[in-house]
Amino acid sequence: MNNLLKRFEPSLTDVIKYLHEHQDMILVERNPYQADRLMMMLDNEKLDALDKEFHEHPNGIELPNFIWLMKCAISHAPEDKYELVNGLIKLFQDIDINGDGHMEWAEFTQYIIDAVIGSKDAQLYDTRFEKERELTEIEVLDRAYSRKSKRYIPMAQVDDSNHKNPIKNIAYCQQLDSVICLEQNSQHLRFYTPECQDKKFTLAPESESGKIFIIHFHTVDNYIAAVTSDRQLIFWDATTFKVIKQFKQEVLQTGIWYFPYHELWVTAGSDYNIRGWSIPWNEKDSKGQVIKFLNAHTKQITDIVELISPKLLASASQDGKIKLWDMQDQKFITELKTPAPSKRGVKGLSYNQDYGSNLISYGFETFINVYCPEVSITRAYIGRLEGHSSLVVTCKFIPQSPNCVSIDDHTNIRIWDIRQMSSVQVIPNDQQSLVTDLCIITRTDRFVYSGKRLNYFYNAAQMSSNQKQKGPNEEVYPIYVEFNMYFNQFIVLTKFDLRIYDAMGGKLKKVMNEVFDDKIQLDLSTFCFGGRQRKLFIADNAGLIRQYNMKTGEFLKKVNMHNEIENSEFANKLANIKKRDTLDISSIIFLQEEKLLISASQDSTIRIYDETDPEESILLKVFCGGHQNSEILSMSYSSNFTMLATGSANGLISLWDFETSKLCGVLNTPQPLAEVTALEFADPYPVLVSLQGILISIWNIKTNKCLLRINTNPLSPMLSVAIFSDISSGPSRQELLPEFAGPLVDKTAQDKKSKLNLQEEQEGLMKDIQQYDTEQHQNKRRALLYMGDQKGYMHILSLTEFLQRKGITEMEKLKKGHSYQLKRKDLIDVSKSVETFLVQEEKQQSPVLTCNISALLIRQWVAHSSAIVKINKIRELVSFISSSMDKHFKIWSMKGELWSDISLAKYDGSNYWKFPFDWVGQKLKDIELVFDALKLIEKENLSPYEKERVKVRFLVNKYFNEAALEEMQRNYAQPEQVVVQREKKRLIQSQSQPMNIALKSIAEPYKELTQKMKDDQLKKKKLELPEVLEEPKRPQSQHGLVQRLMLAFNDNKDIAKEDGIDQKKKQPNKNAHQKRIQELPQMKPSTSHSTFLQKYQRNYRFIQTQVQTRPHTESKKYKFVHDIKYQFGESQRAMKIKYYQNSLKFQSVSPQLLCDDNEILQMKCKFYKKQNEDLIESESSDKSYEEDDLGHPKQHKQIIASHNFLNNAQKNDHKVLNTKKKIFVV
Repeated sequence: MNNLLKRFEPSLTDVIKYLHEHQDMILVERNPYQADRLMMMLDNEKLDALDKEFHEHPNGIELPNFIWLMKCAISHAPEDKYELVNGLIKLFQDIDINGDGHMEWAEFTQYIIDAVIGSKDAQLYDTRFEKERELTEIEVLDRAYSRKSKRYIPMAQVDDSNHKNPIKNIAYCQQLDSVICLEQNSQHLRFYTPECQDKKFTLAPESESGKIFIIHFHTVDNYIAAVTSDRQLIFWDATTFKVIKQFKQEVLQTGIWYFPYHELWVTAGSDYNIRGWSIPWNEKDSKGQVIKFLNAHTKQITDIVELISPKLLASASQDGKIKLWDMQDQKFITELKTPAPSKRGVKGLSYNQDYGSNLISYGFETFINVYCPEVSITRAYIGRLEGHSSLVVTCKFIPQSPNCVSIDDHTNIRIWDIRQMSSVQVIPNDQQSLVTDLCIITRTDRFVYSGKRLNYFYNAAQMSSNQKQKGPNEEVYPIYVEFNMYFNQFIVLTKFDLRIYDAMGGKLKKVMNEVFDDKIQLDLSTFCFGGRQRKLFIADNAGLIRQYNMKTGEFLKKVNMHNEIENSEFANKLANIKKRDTLDISSIIFLQEEKLLISASQDSTIRIYDETDPEESILLKVFCGGHQNSEILSMSYSSNFTMLATGSANGLISLWDFETSKLCGVLNTPQPLAEVTALEFADPYPVLVSLQGILISIWNIKTNKCLLRINTNPLSPMLSVAIFSDISSGPSRQELLPEFAGPLVDKTAQDKKSKLNLQEEQEGLMKDIQQYDTEQHQNKRRALLYMGDQKGYMHILSLTEFLQRKGITEMEKLKKGHSYQLKRKDLIDVSKSVETFLVQEEKQQSPVLTCNISALLIRQWVAHSSAIVKINKIRELVSFISSSMDKHFKIWSMKGELWSDISLAKYDGSNYWKFPFDWVGQKLKDIELVFDALKLIEKENLSPYEKERVKVRFLVNKYFNEAALEEMQRNYAQPEQVVVQREKKRLIQSQSQPMNIALKSIAEPYKELTQKMKDDQLKKKKLELPEVLEEPKRPQSQHGLVQRLMLAFNDNKDIAKEDGIDQKKKQPNKNAHQKRIQELPQMKPSTSHSTFLQKYQRNYRFIQTQVQTRPHTESKKYKFVHDIKYQFGESQRAMKIKYYQNSLKFQSVSPQLLCDDNEILQMKCKFYKKQNEDLIESESSDKSYEEDDLGHPKQHKQIIASHNFLNNAQKNDHKVLNTKKKIFVV
């Protein structure tokens, strides 16, 4: 594809157009630098080096430093630089959920681990195609509930069948939905239902040699296989129970297994060897052939399991060893070792490919060993599961779950969580009984252990398949739906879980059902985003709020407690709050700028929490008394007017000034018993809309007066409202349904004492309708009210013309002040203020017009088949979401066009999805962030044309394959003349722009200085200067600017002789040279920097610049010292010494910023001019390189500093060599 791009360079416009025409391509995004893949690119050495670099910054590193470090640590092709930086920026933003701009090492590593586990959780290994695939929607739902917290209890049904001998082996056959058991010394296989009922059916082998016993059996798909005491291998069809293959072998086999990943039947023989079989199913008379043979153990083989990652077999034996085998090459790989090898042998193994690909072993010990061969097969041991007081008899993983079940010989059962390496449930047993085997019934989440009989256990917390889709009383429907733009997901809240849908394709990606304790019977009530949509706050009907990581689903903290007010600083005011049994939280709102969380609950309180601290929530304020102890059912916040509105069950609406924490008004309706079920501010209009049964009220929040009441259909009351005030054209008007048609003014609802002129008001409403029809297609700010009723109808009402006629116009957003009252802890009781407001309202009550819905109704349609419970806006794309009790949520345009329809009860791919979000534009915004980052780190300034080519390659690498690129070449290839014209235009633009000249290195003024020294002082001698090296560029540090001192030793015979140069022989004096080197100060190297750079020097480019000198006959060499150090001592300096032909030596390297030369010289001159008492001005009139305001070079005296000044730690941060001579300071 890269070769094709070289021949054909599509324009950015063509690429964007092609992607818009082929929306399905956007669904398949190739991202080689995701979090889990980035972790795989870092080996142990690189991680150690990164760890040390992170520890150089105790408060965490910033984004530029993080990108620079990761770019150095990760090997990548030059053309992948932009994709890598884009992945690193997204990674930093995901980890920095608090928004403080810093990342610590612990946060980085923990996030990478969670991301790896999360990515594997969304994948399923398909053995049919030997590759991973994405989970289907039903698999996502099943996996979520299969890993839900387990609470197993014994089933009421008991195995009352007669067993002559103890049960030896049991296995679950999914094809037959039966538990198959084998008794000791038996020739029959017996079948039981998952409900512990005997099917009264047995399966026995046929033999001519008389009575035989089944030693071991295995069931998979349509086959049941067994090995018998007469050395036979027998295979039955699991549907017809007919023998389809039977043959005899020379060696007795003690176990048989089928491994689908290897597609191989494997047996363990009495000669302690392993055999792989090829079974010719289509040839009736032919026998199975041994195609694999392994000389395995020295004692009986007890168990064999298949490993998916890596593709190996693991065998356990009574010789105490667990060995890994490569069946393809028929060779031994390694032996899994533990700190205390088992001398009694290993009884069994169990493997789980999910949650880390762990392997467990048990037998003849009180603990269970855990291995992770996926990470390292040579050091796979990771720990023990300890808790049993007697020997563990059996242990098995629960498929698609992080849990495993273990049973000891005292019949004590433990459920373990392999992620935490701890026990999550203990099922004790007072009566000791025999335990022989264990099997898991995956379909119903049950397990069975065998002994003298079968014992069944089921998961009390598990929901059946019907419950998953319907729930108790069939109430699984979307309560609340929000769009998360950062992760491109729709978050759907039900009473039992939180479901996450991909916004690009509309598919179910994840289910979060462990967001509350199973021991407490409660329902989820609402949620909101926090932390720039990186966090999630979830509230329930028990009055509790929890915070979760939006990316990984990890639990972060508890926001509140039931007794938080009793334990607060204002506990003495607790008497003002009336105790209630219902603590249901009706609404929560998070304010991003203030980092405050507001919650309204049915105990008639409003609580404000400070979320500045990521580890703890602080209760700041409690508002009470605003609703006369009635339950608060709705809440809304206006960012334009910093006002909070709350509505209660008694019909009161309280308005709060949020900054001053004062009650600024109480709104009451003529129906005091009508519950206020919804509230919406119409920003930027000073208007509040309230919904009370069949009545909708429009309020002026500046005067606290009702402007209009709208009477809806009593047969279909409204349940939800949402108001939009955006600039757009209006929806087209449609004819009203007969049940909603009627007069404009409701004369029956008017007060008899009212002085309103109904005829005049009706004419005004008629003019509003005519004005809307006239200005329908104009783009202007409109106040549109969207309502959903109990029958599933959606209604659109226009308030723009009415507000305009009443003189209500949009207002500018109020500037927020720094209110100290907002952060002050207090409990505010406004009971007396509410009574005062109500008395004033009765005295000043003014007449209010009540109209029918037909007066403002523009359009209505059937949106759902059941009640619409919630309407909420998508601010990023002017549209809205409707949630209904028909188990659907739908996305609509402002004009009522259906964009998407998702059913929570269907998982067959029949959902309709056409969400017109500009995904390509979002990716182009991401690449702009990459340009900004590289400009800061590498001083990279790209021209508009270069940026366009980078964007084209970025989109092509993400979404295109060769076939799509070739098709675009055929359809969008431009004629040669157009290409030539485009190149000419680009060339003209590039010539008119300033050239991208790299900043001059610090060696440039140094060259000029040394040339001047050579002309003035060494006119008769030849001066050969060593090479000057440039250090790798690193981003600017937060601790200060990096300074360089470039020191040149004075030219005299004493220094030359001291430097090891004999003036007579003109040859280096080696003894003097060695002596000189020994006098150099020895500094301790910085292990973090030196290790990091020395191991990965391939990521750096050291540029050597040769100093130009005049040719002379005589030869003389000088030594130069470069000293680099932070102003505030953040890291150690780097001493670079080159003497004669010695190689460059690194002792440590600090991040540096290459500034403009003039800025560096001006800064140094200002620094040294302040040290008048220690500086000695020379009589030399050498020119410096500082320029005046007109750009002309200034004349400065050359500054000479003594060693006393330079080595004085109190006056100078820079330490240089103690030469006991004067040195030049540039």
